[in-house]
Amino acid sequence: MLRVVKICLPSEVKNSLNESVLCWLSTLGADGNPNCSPKKNFTFVDDLHIVIADIASSSSRKNVLDNPLVCVSFVHVLKQKGFKVKGAAHYI
Repeated sequence: MLRVVKICLPSEVKNSLNESVLCWLSTLGADGNPNCSPKKNFTFVDDLHIVIADIASSSSRKNVLDNPLVCVSFVHVLKQKGFKVKGAAHYI
């Protein structure tokens, strides 16, 4: 399980997370190459943390271990509104 630490998730962001069915985890490898991986299993656990299941994510895992800074984005497809959350990630 990957945990992304962010400074305070407003209720609007948490509500959107609950309504979204897919998010994208963006990482940066040690060689400077970006990686963006779609994720189906994610949620927030409190005002500071988003958790994302690590399923078939070998590139994301390696990148987070090399550089913990990530971006998670998600869009509610019917509302056409979404958010981007940046923070540091680590495995739990």
